[in-house]
Amino acid sequence: MIKNALEHNRKLSRPLALGLASVAVLVASACTVESQGPDDADDPETLDETSASGGGLTGAYYPSMTFAGTPVTRVDPSVNFDWGNGSPVSGIATDKFSVRWTGEILPLYSETYTFTTTSDDGIRVTVNGKKIIDNFTDHGPTDNTGTVALTAGQRVSIKIEFYENGGGAVAKLAWQSPRQAKQIVPSSQLFPQASTTPPTPTTPPTTVPPPPAVPGPLPLPTASTSPCWPYDRPTVASLRSSSKKVFAHYFSPYPISLDNQNASTDYYTRNYLNPDGEGGIHAKYGGLLRERPAPVTPSPAGVDYQVANMATEVRHAVAIGLDGFAYDLLSSSPSSAHLVRLDKLLAAIPTVDPGFRVQLIADMTATSFGGGGGSDATALSAILYILKTYANNPYVLHTADGRVVLSAFGAEKRNAAFWTNALAQAKAAGINVAFVPMTIGSWSSYSSQFAGVPMYGAASWGTRTVQGSPSLKTAPGFAHGQNLLWMGPIGPQDSRPKNSIFTESTNSAGYRAQWDATIAGGADWIQITTWNDYSEDSEIAPSSKTNNAFYDLAGYYTTWFKTGAQPKIARDVLYYFHRAHSMVASVAPPDLSKQTKAFTPANGPTSSVDMVEVVGLLTAPGTLQVTVGSQTQSKDVPAGIQSFSVPLVNGKPTFRLLRGGSKVVEFSSATTINNTITYQDPLYHAGSSLTCIP
Repeated sequence: MIKNALEHNRKLSRPLALGLASVAVLVASACTVESQGPDDADDPETLDETSASGGGLTGAYYPSMTFAGTPVTRVDPSVNFDWGNGSPVSGIATDKFSVRWTGEILPLYSETYTFTTTSDDGIRVTVNGKKIIDNFTDHGPTDNTGTVALTAGQRVSIKIEFYENGGGAVAKLAWQSPRQAKQIVPSSQLFPQASTTPPTPTTPPTTVPPPPAVPGPLPLPTASTSPCWPYDRPTVASLRSSSKKVFAHYFSPYPISLDNQNASTDYYTRNYLNPDGEGGIHAKYGGLLRERPAPVTPSPAGVDYQVANMATEVRHAVAIGLDGFAYDLLSSSPSSAHLVRLDKLLAAIPTVDPGFRVQLIADMTATSFGGGGGSDATALSAILYILKTYANNPYVLHTADGRVVLSAFGAEKRNAAFWTNALAQAKAAGINVAFVPMTIGSWSSYSSQFAGVPMYGAASWGTRTVQGSPSLKTAPGFAHGQNLLWMGPIGPQDSRPKNSIFTESTNSAGYRAQWDATIAGGADWIQITTWNDYSEDSEIAPSSKTNNAFYDLAGYYTTWFKTGAQPKIARDVLYYFHRAHSMVASVAPPDLSKQTKAFTPANGPTSSVDMVEVVGLLTAPGTLQVTVGSQTQSKDVPAGIQSFSVPLVNGKPTFRLLRGGSKVVEFSSATTINNTITYQDPLYHAGSSLTCIP
C-alpha cells in the first residue's frame, strides 16, 4: 500500500471494458458503468495510510517572543500543551518564548475543516498557504477558529506560530468537519517534514541497461513436489524463460498489512471490514471491503514490515509462475503511499527473486496524471518524473534491447499528440520507452486514437463474464495485425460495495473462460486484473474468503500459457465457489434501514446466478458430488477440468469426489450459506481441498 500519504483523487472503482463489441453498450448503458473522475468524497482510500503514518510536527522553541535566537527543535506528536507556569522544553525559560510548528497535515475527508486553537498568549495558524487564525496578542486562554477546504488524502502545509509573554502558557490545535467530531489533530495526520513537491531527479544515462539475468538457484522451490497442487509445476527458471509473460495488477492501497498489527485488531478489521469503521462512513453499504489479504504475523521491532510483507507477496506471485506485478501508479509524489510502497516492493524483490519485475502503469484517471480534467502539462510532468526516477531500476521491466516498459491505464484519456510528445521528451532525456497503452474500453474501439504514436504493444482492462470472454480470443489477432504485442486481461470477479454494484461472473466460469480464450487467441502477455484490489473484489492473492482458489487456478493456467501445453493433472483437487447468500433481494433481503441501497448487477448479465460450484481438476473420470441443505446432487464427469453447480440454498456445502462408490476427496466450505442477512455480500467465497501457498 509503507506510506505516509495517499493521493485521493483517483477513481477507485474502475469501469470494466466489456469486449470488442461492447462500446456501444457502455455508452448506451451509462447506469452500469461508472464515470471516470475524482473519488467520491466518502471514498476512504486515504484512511488506510493514516493508521501507520504521520508522526507529528516539527516544533522549534525560541528563547524570545519574536522567533529570534537559537531554537530547541523536536518533533511534537500533536499541539496539545498546557505548560502552566513551567518551561515548555529544557533550555527554554518559563516566560517570553515562542514556538513555530511546521510540517504537513493529511485530511480524512474532502470537506471544509474548522480549526480551533486554544491559546495563552498569541497564536497564528496557516494551512496550505492560507492564514486562517491570527490572534497574535496577549490574552488568557482563548479559543479562535478558522476554516479551510481540504481534499481527502492530499497532504498540505501547516504552520502554527505561538508566543508566551507571562503567566500561564497554553497552545492547542483541534479540527472538525461535517463528518468528523471535534478533536485534537492527531499525530497520525501530522507530518514533520513537508515534501509535497517532487525533487528534481537526476538525468539518467542515455543508455538504459537491460535488467540482470535471473540468477540461480533462486531462493524458492525449484518445482512443485508437495502433493497439494493438481499439477507438477515446472521450475521457476523454466517458466521465466518463456517469451510469454504473466503479470498481476498490483493496487497499492491494499498491502498485506496497513499497520503491522494482529489481524484480529488491525486496520482492516477495525475499519474496512466493520460497517461502523472509520466513523461509520461505510455503514450504508456494510463496510468498505468484504474480505482482506491473508493475515501474516506482525514483524518484530527493527524489521521493516512493509519490505517483509512485500517479500511475502513476491514469493506468493513467483510460486504460481508470475513474472512480475503491473504496478498501478496512482501518484507521482515521492511521499505518497503509492511511490513509497513501490520503493518497498523494489527493495523486497532481490531478497526473494531477482528475476521478478515491476511493470510501470501510469494511472491516467489519477489526479497526479491529469485525471479528473487535469491538464496535459500535469500528466506529462508526472509521467516524466516516474520515468526519470525508475527507468534505471534493475527490477523495473525492460525489453531485451533495454527499453523501459511503460503502460498507462486509461491511455485514451490523452490524444496521440500528447503521447507522441511524452515519448519524445523521455527519449530526449535519455529514456527509451516501450509504450503499451491500456484502454478502459476495448482496444479495437480506441486504437485509431493512437495513430502515429510509437508503441510496443497494447492492452485493455477486459471483462469479468462468460459472455464477454469470446472477445479476448480475437483481441490478440487485432493487435498483431497492427504489429503490436498484446497483453490480455483476465479477472476473476468484480463487486464494489461502495458503489452497490456487482458483476455476475457465474462463480469461476467467467474466470476460466477468460483464460481459455486468451490462451487460444495467442496473447503475448497476460495481466491478471487484479492481484489485490479488495475494493473491487477482483483479487487473486491469498485472501480471507477466496482463500487460495483463484490463486491456485492462476498457477495452473499460467503454466499452460507459458509452456503452450495443458499441464498434466497429477493429483485430484477440488475447488469451490459460492456466495454467502442469494443476491436476489426478495430471497435474501438486506436490512434497508442500515444498508440504504440494494446491490444491483452491472457490466454483464442483469440478474444474478445463485449457484454453488465445485471445480475438479481430476486425474481420471469420477463423480462430483455436492451436499447443501438437505439435498445431495451428483454428476459423473471425465478426467480433466470439470465443474458441477447446484442451486444455492441455506446450509454449509460439502464437496466430494467419488470413484467406484468410494470417496476420494471430501471437504466442506468455510462459509455457511444463510439468506437471513443485514448487509449484502456479492463476493464469491472460495477454497480448495489442497493448497500450496508458500
